[in-house]
Amino acid sequence: MDLPTIIQNVYNLTGRPDMVNETLLFVQSSTLELHMMGKFLRDIAAAKLTFPTQACIQTFDTSTIPGYRQSVYMMPSDPNQTLTTDLIPACINNTPTPLPPLWWGFADVDYTGLIKTVEADDIFDVNGFRKDNIMYQAGSTLYIKSALAIQYAQFAWLEYPDVSEANYSSWIADMYPYGIIFKAVSAVFNHIGKQDMSRAYDNDDPENPGLSTQWIRLIQQQNTVA
Repeated sequence: MDLPTIIQNVYNLTGRPDMVNETLLFVQSSTLELHMMGKFLRDIAAAKLTFPTQACIQTFDTSTIPGYRQSVYMMPSDPNQTLTTDLIPACINNTPTPLPPLWWGFADVDYTGLIKTVEADDIFDVNGFRKDNIMYQAGSTLYIKSALAIQYAQFAWLEYPDVSEANYSSWIADMYPYGIIFKAVSAVFNHIGKQDMSRAYDNDDPENPGLSTQWIRLIQQQNTVA
């Protein structure tokens, strides 16, 4: 469902077509919030990453990736990999073409080359040595420590949807639009002081969940993979 249709549905349910700016804002914020509820498969993008030199310790400025949210995995590769457009650290000119994520392929196999995301306080082992094949985020910088020196890698990350009015794009809006609509309706009612009407949508009582809550649960159950 496109943005104008979603907004019109919110107007129909709230009876407040006069709240143009507020409704747009609530639809945009609801879209972002729903995407951020989990690590959804459809929010993953992947591309080839090329570092300037070969080394065991690398850094990458993730602010160069439009819509970047969080790293998922990195897998060392060879210079002949041609699956996607190169990502050059600190110099990304175009949004890379999304690829099918690879992470489910490692469930039952020990791929020692797979570089996994960890928290910044989990980079040392029990003996106090820095772990290998890990990466962690600090600000906009991704720090990578691999067991072997690498220069090329397949990199996957979670990305935010584009909620701008001009380029609104969201798979949740396409597949589960009423999750966004009902959440935005609840926000409008809460904003104008009609908390009782708002609770009818966002009530999280397991026995009597609101319409927004029901759709949120459906999105999580059918799409959350980690």
